[in-house]
Amino acid sequence: WQAEKNEDAGSTRSPLRLPDHVTLQELGPNLVQNGDFTTHVNGWGGWPTNAQVTRVTNYLDNGALKAYLPDNSVYPTFIMRNENLFPIQDQAWYRVRCSVQSDVPGDVVIGVKGESTSSNPYTTWQQQLPFDGERRDLEMYFQSDLTDQAQIQFANQWTEPMYYLDNVEVTRVAVQAVDPFLGNKLLVNDQPTAQSFSPPDGCWSDINGNLINGQVSVPAFSSKAIFQLPDDACSISTGITGMHSDDQADHLHPNPVMRGEAIYFPALTNGRLLLMDMRGAIALDSSIASGASSMTIPSDIVPGIYMARVQGDERTVVQKLIVR
Repeated sequence: WQAEKNEDAGSTRSPLRLPDHVTLQELGPNLVQNGDFTTHVNGWGGWPTNAQVTRVTNYLDNGALKAYLPDNSVYPTFIMRNENLFPIQDQAWYRVRCSVQSDVPGDVVIGVKGESTSSNPYTTWQQQLPFDGERRDLEMYFQSDLTDQAQIQFANQWTEPMYYLDNVEVTRVAVQAVDPFLGNKLLVNDQPTAQSFSPPDGCWSDINGNLINGQVSVPAFSSKAIFQLPDDACSISTGITGMHSDDQADHLHPNPVMRGEAIYFPALTNGRLLLMDMRGAIALDSSIASGASSMTIPSDIVPGIYMARVQGDERTVVQKLIVR
């Protein structure tokens, strides 16, 4: 938009991606086999025959699938599927999760396709997903309109030939619709001077993941979007900044932490750092070098509030962590 329209110079994309439903209860396991690609990409493939499906380790989480259609010599669209079928039921709700990223801008269409529709182009559900250098951890919901055996599939064009995929899940769930007007507010200042607004009751954040404490200042003739978090999110302690004091020996610090900077914790043996977002999706799962007491937060992680867990042979530390 900035390049083609020459507008909004200096603006950045919001890291927020809010689904239209929330999960009340999981009614079964993940139906997608080998959707995390920790060791291989077996079970994934598609057409045309010149398309390539390989595993890489330098994107996303502990291994990812790389889908690549080099040209349109056979067909201009690569439709990649997991060959393992799973059951879907008419009127049942399903949650779909995945992580996508690429080196260049483009898009891929994710869909769930019933076996009975294999001879036609129609899917039970599909959604277009943009990709670029930013990591996107996505959560989507759909209600099936048939009872069938189904596959998950991804389709991209040869003009946008390559993307990375990870953490693919389809889970049957009980859901509740989200009213966006309740959890999202736009504070509008139509005056020639800055104005302050009091947020509604509850725990609120701006779109960059900064918790709101008190009034919100909005510049003249401008606006600011805020959204509601779970009430306990505002109970996070954010004042820990020292690196060696005794009363912080069992805490992660600093908190908040900036992307691309180090987070500190007690030295561990056989340690792992796990970050889980407020939806329950895993944003980071990484091993810690033996004896290390710090780790760099990836620069491409989405800013926000996470439940952090550092675990080793000596101890386990669990706390909420703000990443900016």
